[in-house]
Amino acid sequence: MMNNRSDIGNRIKQARKAQHLSQTELANRLGKTMRTVQKYESGEIEPSIGILNEIANILNISPAELIGYQKKNITLDTLSDVLYVLNELNKKQVFTSI
Repeated sequence: MMNNRSDIGNRIKQARKAQHLSQTELANRLGKTMRTVQKYESGEIEPSIGILNEIANILNISPAELIGYQKKNITLDTLSDVLYVLNELNKKQVFTSI
């Protein structure tokens, strides 16, 4: 199982490649060395929040995407969908009040 740093590193690498940037180009835009970018991508070191924001801006993605945050999309097209969501919320409320 991968750790969080290598997950973030893989997302940086994928986003960098999608923008057709080399590690050297990304490093230059960040004011870092290519080796530092390699360490971010391998998970050897974890970029700070500020650096993640810079990387996200350069790669035209959100910082949330880099860290792997995903919102669950809920569609409420039918009464059944609404009842399902209300039931799930009720379950959470019951467990938090115990």
